[in-house]
Amino acid sequence: MTPAPINAIDAVKPAMNRVRAVLFQPFRLGIWLRFAFLAFFTGEMSNGGGVPSGNFGGSAPSQSGSSQGFAAAPFTWPPLEKVLPWILLAAVIFVVVYLLFLYVSSVLRFVLFEGVITGQPRIRQGWRRWKLHGNALFLWQLVFTLIMLGIYAIFFGLPVLAAWRAGVFRAPREHLLLLILGGTVLVGLAIIVILAGLLIWVLTKDFVVPMMAAEGISPMEGWRRLILALRAQKGSYAGYVGFKIVLAMAAGIIVAIISLALIVILVVPAVLIAVALGIFGAGGSIAWSAFTVTMLILFVVIAFALMITVMATLSVPIAVFFQSYALHFFAPRYEPLAAMMWPTPPPAEIG
Repeated sequence: MTPAPINAIDAVKPAMNRVRAVLFQPFRLGIWLRFAFLAFFTGEMSNGGGVPSGNFGGSAPSQSGSSQGFAAAPFTWPPLEKVLPWILLAAVIFVVVYLLFLYVSSVLRFVLFEGVITGQPRIRQGWRRWKLHGNALFLWQLVFTLIMLGIYAIFFGLPVLAAWRAGVFRAPREHLLLLILGGTVLVGLAIIVILAGLLIWVLTKDFVVPMMAAEGISPMEGWRRLILALRAQKGSYAGYVGFKIVLAMAAGIIVAIISLALIVILVVPAVLIAVALGIFGAGGSIAWSAFTVTMLILFVVIAFALMITVMATLSVPIAVFFQSYALHFFAPRYEPLAAMMWPTPPPAEIG
C-alpha cells in the first residue's frame, strides 16, 4: 500500500532506515564497493574538498652559482605558436573526457536509482537495462550544458569583451568605479545563474529520473509533469529543496573534514617521499630535476587515486541516503514510483 505523502523533514527517517537496511543489514563488502563505484561516476560523493596544487615556479628562493637550496632557473614563456597546439590538444582531451564521463554518469544514474530501491546494485546488468534511458538523459544534459554555456557567454563574456575593447582593463585606475560596480553585478548574476542551474539539475535527478525509469518517458515530458506537480504543491517542494540544501551542507562539511584528513595522510607523505628521492638523487641537494618532478607527479597521482577511492567508499552512506531521501519524498506523490518501491505482494495460493 502506498503511504501518505510526507514533508521534507519526515522523509529523513525512512531514508535513514533504507540506508541501514541496504548497507548494514547485513554488511556486504561487494555491495558497498559497487555503490562506491556508482557514487563516484554519478557525482554523489558530495565533494567538499580538493587537493591543493604546489607552485614550483619563481617563488622558490635561488642562489646563483650554488648547488645548495632550490635550483631555480629563469623562466620565460614560450612563443604562443609553440604552445597553442598543446592548448588545443588539452582542450580536445578535456571535452572528450567530459563527454565520456557525462555519458557514463547518465546511464549509471539509473543503475544507482534501481540499486537503492532493490538493495542490489547490478552494474553490468543495469547498464544493459538502462542504456536507452541513459542515452536520453545524456542528450538532455548535453543540451542543458550548451544552454548554460551560452548564458555564460552572453551575460558574462560579452560584457567582459566590451570592457576589454573599450580599454577598461588597460587603465583600471581610471575606471575603478565601473570595475567595482560591474564586477559586483556580474558576480551576483553568476551566483544566481549557478544556483538556478544546480536547482534544475537537482530536480532532474531527484524527480525526473524516477519518472523516466518508471514510465520510460523523455526528460522533457518528465519536466512537463514535474512543473504541474510543482504548481500543485509549491510549499512541499520548496520545503524539500530548502531542507535538502541544509542536509547537503552538513554532508559537505563531513566530506570536507574527511578530505582534509586524507590529504594529510596520503598526499603530504607522497610529496615528502618524492622530495626525499630528489635529495638522494641529487647527492644531498634539492634540485628540481626531471627525475624529481617525475617522482613527485607519480606519487601525487597515486595518492590522489587512493584518496578518491577512499572518499568514494566512505561516501557510500551519503550517496544512498540522498537517493533514498528523494525516493521517500517523491514516491507517495507519484504512483508508478510507489509501485516500484512497495510492490503489491502476489496473492497467496489457496489450497
